Amino acid sequence: MDLLTSSVAFRPQATESTRFVEKYSFEQRSTQSSKIRAKYVDHVPVILEPAPEKRRSDNKFQKHIADGNLKTKYLVPGMQSVAKFTATVRNQIRLSKEEALYLLTLDNTIPAATMTMSQLDRKHRSDDGFLYLVFAGENTFGK
Repeated sequence: MDLLTSSVAFRPQATESTRFVEKYSFEQRSTQSSKIRAKYVDHVPVILEPAPEKRRSDNKFQKHIADGNLKTKYLVPGMQSVAKFTATVRNQIRLSKEEALYLLTLDNTIPAATMTMSQLDRKHRSDDGFLYLVFAGENTFGK
């Protein structure tokens, strides 16, 4: 099994409506992803946003988002593992050791850490050509 879905109790709901989707028309997104994919054939264009319930102003990620510490668009090497990409995001957000970070696809699956970004892209690429992921966190040691 290459996607972990049943072993994790924490399951935030992702939706097709992301801020990036709301901000740009389908044509704009499609054109942009086509240009990126033509220029960088071995890379995956990723849109990463907080899971919908993580958009509240009282959440621990909101400070980093408001400060501009969190990028939305990433160009990730296709052979990079999901684990490496997660570590990159984790470092960018500056999470403590007690906090877990989960990446989810828009159909609410948690990709296997060993999966490459190309494999994830082939399974979950949107019609506009971007791979949309959402992130959520949880305290793992009850802090």
